[in-house]
Amino acid sequence: MLFGKYSLLNSVASMDVCIQRFKKMCGCTTVEALEGATLHPAQVLKIEQKKGTLNYESDADLVFLDDNLSVHATFIAGKPVWLKKDGLVTNIMHLKYHMNNKNTKKHC
Repeated sequence: MLFGKYSLLNSVASMDVCIQRFKKMCGCTTVEALEGATLHPAQVLKIEQKKGTLNYESDADLVFLDDNLSVHATFIAGKPVWLKKDGLVTNIMHLKYHMNNKNTKKHC
């Protein structure tokens, strides 16, 4: 059950850690684990037209992950809001966007 925007109820684990653990415990594929955290909750809430998919006209809320499912960048409404320092997409994003925007946070 989600609490707020960023954590699971009564959990200190981040969403990427939860997905990693789910995948390992269930033996499912990466796609199945990601759908369990994105598409399926959106379907239950009946908001899959805008959330949980990469469909045309869905919200551009994106998370860039590496093969280990570690977060490298986060976008809300198509705008970068968090980039991992020296992450996979950091240098590319600095070329495309002005990252000194007050709504953008850089973390280590």
